[in-house]
Amino acid sequence: MAEVSATALPPGCTFEWTGSAYQEVRVGGQTAIILGLLPLVFANGASMIARRDIATPVFVGMTAASTLGIFLIPMLYVTFQTLRERMKHRFGKRNPAHGVDANA
Repeated sequence: MAEVSATALPPGCTFEWTGSAYQEVRVGGQTAIILGLLPLVFANGASMIARRDIATPVFVGMTAASTLGIFLIPMLYVTFQTLRERMKHRFGKRNPAHGVDANA
């Protein structure tokens, strides 16, 4: 990171690497919530039904959202990037304001 920031940033600007990314922190928090719901999903005893009625949909929804986020979003990115590259290759790069080829 230090090498990239040295070449990409203007002179006099600094870059400090904290070691953790936002996504890592967010995924860690989601995992804690999902695992924290497990005791409620498998609850027994008094008010078992009320706990399960609340915890099960939240557990399933968080698990599904995490799974979709891991698999679906990268797949959609690759799909749309491929389409973009094909359209760029097929039609060339055009200036959208004037409809004129930017390479001309």
